[in-house]
Amino acid sequence: IPEEAARKIPEGFRNSILWQAGHIYQVAEHFAFASWGLEAKQFDLFREFFANTTSPAGWTRQPPTLAEVAQLLAGQPERIRQQWRGKTDEPLVKPYTTRTGHTMHTFSEILGFIIYHEGMHYQVIKMYKSMVLK
Repeated sequence: IPEEAARKIPEGFRNSILWQAGHIYQVAEHFAFASWGLEAKQFDLFREFFANTTSPAGWTRQPPTLAEVAQLLAGQPERIRQQWRGKTDEPLVKPYTTRTGHTMHTFSEILGFIIYHEGMHYQVIKMYKSMVLK
């Protein structure tokens, strides 16, 4: 997807392909690292641009490029594997409850949520792509 197309906000929507991809990364960093006091790559920067309440319409400076987001996304699964290898079914120090009230007690449950969340936003990316690359 060309950078210009990734930055377009389809009519009637509030975010872009770039936002969707950055949001996927930001949420996985939150659940896999930041929530547990672990080092999260580019977390503050990505939260500024890609958290739930953000939109490209409100950006006051340049966000990471689609290529930068893609590079971080490509390395993220291995970082998660390294961090959580052999610990996925151990009880979390403190269960994590989402804003929607879903409580997770192990990292396996969190990983399921990360994958589910990514799938939802991947579908939006596919839809936006068909709209911006007409």
